[in-house]
Amino acid sequence: MPRSRRIPHLEYRKSGYVWRRRLPRSLTCREAESIPAHRAESVSESQQKCLSDSTKILFRSCRQKASDVPQEAGNLREILNFGPFSEDSNLRKSANRKFLLLSLKTHGYAAARELAERLTSLASLAFHYASIDMTLTASQVSDILTTLARFEIEATDRIRALEDQRTPEAADFVLRRERAIQNTLREALLLRNREVARLPLQHVAEQLGIELPEDGEDWKLLAYEATRVLLNLSEERERRERGLFNGPSPFFTQAIAPQPVETMHCSLGMASVGGIAMTPTPSTVQDPHMTLSPSALWQGASSFFRAATSEHHVPEPKQEPAAEPEAVVAKPSPPGTPKLETKAKPEENDPLAVAAERVVLKNCKSETIAALKKGSNITISEAFDAYFDLKSQGYGEEWEKFQKRNPDAGKRWTKSTLPGMRTGKKIWVDLQANKRFCKARKDDVVDCITVIQGIPKLHGKSKELSPSGGYRDLVERVPFIEQKNMNDAELDLKRKGVTDQAAVEAARRKKAIPPLRGETFFKHVRAINRVAKMLIGLGIVQENPFSSCTFTNAEEKSYKAGEAKMARQSWDDRAEKLFDTPVFHGDTRDEGDPLFWSPLLGFLQGLRGEEGLQLGPDDFGEKNGIHYMRIHNGPGNSVKSEAGERVLPVHPALIELGLIDLVELRRKQGKRRLFSNLRRGQTKETFTEIFTKEFTRYRQAHDVYWHGLDLHATRTTFHHDLMDLSTPGYIRRKLMGHEPLDEGERSYAQNGISLATLHETVSRIRFNAAAIQSPIRKGAKSGTQKRAQELGLRAI
Repeated sequence: MPRSRRIPHLEYRKSGYVWRRRLPRSLTCREAESIPAHRAESVSESQQKCLSDSTKILFRSCRQKASDVPQEAGNLREILNFGPFSEDSNLRKSANRKFLLLSLKTHGYAAARELAERLTSLASLAFHYASIDMTLTASQVSDILTTLARFEIEATDRIRALEDQRTPEAADFVLRRERAIQNTLREALLLRNREVARLPLQHVAEQLGIELPEDGEDWKLLAYEATRVLLNLSEERERRERGLFNGPSPFFTQAIAPQPVETMHCSLGMASVGGIAMTPTPSTVQDPHMTLSPSALWQGASSFFRAATSEHHVPEPKQEPAAEPEAVVAKPSPPGTPKLETKAKPEENDPLAVAAERVVLKNCKSETIAALKKGSNITISEAFDAYFDLKSQGYGEEWEKFQKRNPDAGKRWTKSTLPGMRTGKKIWVDLQANKRFCKARKDDVVDCITVIQGIPKLHGKSKELSPSGGYRDLVERVPFIEQKNMNDAELDLKRKGVTDQAAVEAARRKKAIPPLRGETFFKHVRAINRVAKMLIGLGIVQENPFSSCTFTNAEEKSYKAGEAKMARQSWDDRAEKLFDTPVFHGDTRDEGDPLFWSPLLGFLQGLRGEEGLQLGPDDFGEKNGIHYMRIHNGPGNSVKSEAGERVLPVHPALIELGLIDLVELRRKQGKRRLFSNLRRGQTKETFTEIFTKEFTRYRQAHDVYWHGLDLHATRTTFHHDLMDLSTPGYIRRKLMGHEPLDEGERSYAQNGISLATLHETVSRIRFNAAAIQSPIRKGAKSGTQKRAQELGLRAI
């Protein structure tokens, strides 16, 4: 086993050179647990010399090509797993001694020598740090974080200076990428995720020769500060990509300064600019390890930095005061030199410059324009109002690019989403005291999310749950109100002589005040983030302090796991109790009472509430002896989707109860709708907005109210009846107004399903029309009753 007498631990074998080193006795005898924190070991002069020499060797540039470096050398960190050592292929045991043995996979002496020197240096460092406590000092933390920033600054400055002209799409992509990076880092700060900073810190620590702790307080503190540094770097990159700088150019500052041109220093290696000579100065970095070129630093950066290629601010050099001011005379440019025309970016002076490229501002309200002109000084209330204005015009959520407004979509948004967003605005304006966007703090935002989580479900529905004193006050009062109501319920039972603990517990539980349901909670929290994204996309603000107002799928699932499921149910035998109430036995306001007809249209036709309430005489017809109704969009009509437009055969029970008679009556009266006395709600401008509340009050008044068994549940019951009858899926989807399942239904069913087939399917759903009294046929006998009278029977 020949050894090299000049290079320690280098040996030559038949397979090539190997590096072999015995483990120190202090490590081989070490116990499994880590060394106590109070233990301190002195470092000898020889160890210090070894560390000093190893540092020099470690950062010496390698003459080898990357392909010539053995793979084992890159995995040394994994091989040097100090702790209780186990036998493996890399450990050899001889005479109770343990060795590290690595094949260098080369027969060349020069390459083997360099690798052996580096492995020896790395092993010396590893042995040293494994034998003493690895705590980071304040100076080490400062070196790591400042070096991290310097790496990024030098690398991105070089890329920015050498980058070719790019397209607007590429520039927009860079901005969107930076926002995605910022959102990821803010989420990491919110979730205390320190892994996002591990790779960047490892690369910097390797350059500085500092061993990072794998875990513990030192690691947590370092990773937290590093995440903040990465966030600040990304924010600075985005600002500079937009042309927004913290100060004027150092060249401009030097040009207008009252000093000779010769005293101006610049850290960039430029020969001349515009005919004025520039004197380069050495780098201001004093760290002895910062001797690598920017390209070498960039190659050592992590994948996280490879994704970010924008720019950073280079600190301006200090100016030396001039003895006497002299006039600066610029030399004329040589002939043929192209003139450089510089245009100030409009967003530096006009806050609406970017917004004007995204939306049509002339269609906005004057209040919206005035609010957007404030830039980052816009208040939360004004931002919400601007968002409402743009969304009601029909703009989507892609604020980073130009959009064409869709007035119909704006009307739908106003009806369906605006009411909930107004509640979200009320909550956020109260919790944030309607402060300006630039004054919003991320830690306060996280606290507001916790407050929203405690808002009761029925806030504002009663006097005791009114947020008159603010939502924070309401959340603080809820536990006391709940406890008082529970105690009162228990006292009432005791006065009545009830001693059953189960009954007492049920009474107390009934008085519990439920919080917001998961979907409502998520909606209110996300409301402010939607507004902030709009301001970012329109260039009104540069930072989103509400980026934490979002939820991952795992967070949503975890939150919903603790709440009761609220899926709609199908009416069962309780439907019979509903049909026993007065409105189904002659106690109706007129022949077109919607309390009578609307539930039946759901049970027997599967209509949505709004689809049934907006029916008019012109929507009915007859074909081949089959009466039908047409559900369609039109002036005053609203259908949920394109698939919702359909033609349905009228159920025989509805014909028996006089629905066609009601249609003919409304035609004679010249009415546009069957239920002409219904009014639309002021918020959503729909009939169901008012009628569903009336239907709920009716059920509560007649003791037939069960949570989940509402008007829409009648449509659910119709669908369940179709499934019980083994109805084919394509027929069910046609009757229900659902989207086609496959291409065959979408493209190869132009003529659709015949009305006769649909009529046959609907007629199979059984309903005892003789058990209820029609409002349009009061005193008249139904077909079943007439037939029963002829046979001498009684219809039941």
